[in-house]
Amino acid sequence: MYGYEIGIAIVSIMLAVGGIIFGLGFAFDNKKLKDFGRNELIESFINAAILGILIILFLPGGFVTGITNSIAYGVSGSSVNACTGPYNYSYAICFSEGYLMGLSGVTINGHQYPSLFDLSSGSLLAISGLYAVAGLVSSIHLSIGVASISFNSLFKPFLMQLGDIIELLTLSVFSVFLQYSVIKVISYVAIPVLLPLGMVLRTLYLTRRLGGAIMAIAISLFVVLPMSYILDASLVQSYSQTSTSQLIASTESGLNGLYSYNKSTVPNSESVSSIFSDASSILSSSENSILYVFRQVVLIVVEVIMFPIFSVILTVISAREFARILGTEVSFSRFDVF
Repeated sequence: MYGYEIGIAIVSIMLAVGGIIFGLGFAFDNKKLKDFGRNELIESFINAAILGILIILFLPGGFVTGITNSIAYGVSGSSVNACTGPYNYSYAICFSEGYLMGLSGVTINGHQYPSLFDLSSGSLLAISGLYAVAGLVSSIHLSIGVASISFNSLFKPFLMQLGDIIELLTLSVFSVFLQYSVIKVISYVAIPVLLPLGMVLRTLYLTRRLGGAIMAIAISLFVVLPMSYILDASLVQSYSQTSTSQLIASTESGLNGLYSYNKSTVPNSESVSSIFSDASSILSSSENSILYVFRQVVLIVVEVIMFPIFSVILTVISAREFARILGTEVSFSRFDVF
């Protein structure tokens, strides 16, 4: 890879520079030049060793790549190698892409599940349809002589709850799309760009700590963040595969109840009684569906919002620990460069 070739070239140059400075220190009998040259030689050898270890660990067929691929394959089977891109050799990243926005969903321990985007957007469409049905029923206003009948007060609490659910699901859809975009960017830049860049910066005296920090961030993004999605999916693998279809079925039931009212009928006491009966039927058939909707929305919010927060925290903590190993510091509150 071109980035690693640059890293190897820079390490070689710094070895030569360190050797020259060390030699000049002996030539001029200058202790400072000797110490500086010796330190640069040591750092260059360390950088060369780190570069070799990174190539062995993270490139295709590397040790860490093999371990993460084995874990991802054990959870999802052959579906993990279905993603596209020049750096799709990481099964963990492929699983994350399918888990978030895969067209065919994702396989978890032998069971096929829809992607989080399909789950969130499908539920959003179904609940929006239910909201439209309830809103249409609540807008019915009948006048019989001096009497006036409105369903607005009957459906208002129901509509408010559905409105809150729609807001949560809209946020969930946006969150899934954002996470998918981040994973896609990581698959293109973490190992092929950020890691060699960090390696190059770490070989230079003035940017040594910055380079170590970038390397730590790249490793965490490429390994820890995708693996956290595998953990998240395994924790919630029992969620219902047919949730969206059940929501759509409940919406169709409400529509059937609504259109059972014959609009051509002249309002009278019998037709009013029939309308109330239809409205009660719609509410009764929707009650269990609403409870199911709440459970489903809670599960979606946990998967789409709560678990990603945990994943980000885990990634940042791992980046901080990797940075300490590489001789720098990354934390929630500060970013030490020099």
